[in-house]
Amino acid sequence: MVSAGVLAQVWRGGGRQAGLARMLRNCQVEPLEEGMAKQVGVALQKAETSDVVDASVVVSAIGRGDTVVTSDPRDVQDILDAWVNR
Repeated sequence: MVSAGVLAQVWRGGGRQAGLARMLRNCQVEPLEEGMAKQVGVALQKAETSDVVDASVVVSAIGRGDTVVTSDPRDVQDILDAWVNR
């Protein structure tokens, strides 16, 4: 599963994206729908942060019981802690 927001952050098009394009063939891209957007807003408020993409990844992953792979573990952990302890 890949958040549409994460995809937007990393996709730049062109030949340099060949590896990413191959990986995406095996993934589902998850849109940010209204209900999820509202949950993400609550998570942002609870964590006192503003990164919509990180929060959407956390809230979505919790809902599915998924593991999050990130280059920003501190922010993701802060959002996770705030969401779980809400």
